[in-house]
Amino acid sequence: MNEMTILTEYINTLDVWVVSSGGVGSNYIADFLESNGYKVNTRKNCHYGSHKYTHGRITHLADKIVPDKKCVYIIGDWGMAIKSQERRALLGVNKARVQKFHKGHIPKDDPYLYVKQYNVFKNASNTVTIKYPFDIQQVKKSLDSLNLKCDYSTFEIKKRKTTQNYKTNLQDIVDIYDKQYKSIVNI
Repeated sequence: MNEMTILTEYINTLDVWVVSSGGVGSNYIADFLESNGYKVNTRKNCHYGSHKYTHGRITHLADKIVPDKKCVYIIGDWGMAIKSQERRALLGVNKARVQKFHKGHIPKDDPYLYVKQYNVFKNASNTVTIKYPFDIQQVKKSLDSLNLKCDYSTFEIKKRKTTQNYKTNLQDIVDIYDKQYKSIVNI
């Protein structure tokens, strides 16, 4: 069985699929949904059969490979997302996961495929977009629109640990994404 088939099958087992660039609270939202009884791609629920680490492979995909699946797409400042993932030593592995499915089709001005992901998910059917940093009202409204009923008594807004002052080794890429994010994202 090829990897795309495995990922498609895994997504089809979920109640809701959480997608993001990374570095924007997607793990928190996925864990919150799971704590409310939904089967969702979380770090705890990261294997599909004998296939390991399926969670990370689908969380950062740039394509909605199961078009009718309920999906929560989380977007936030791409430059800060890069810094957050770099600080936590996740950027390289997340980039490799995304690029694996787009070999030879990686634009120089979109090396992490954030723009592609945004263009695919922003108006996709059965998909809501949550902008990071989010608040409880935005999350509740978005999840309610997918008929995902949750108990918000434990929902907590956490402050981002990575700051603008974080010294990145990828400032040229951060600059590219900062410019693109400001010019195309209007949520």
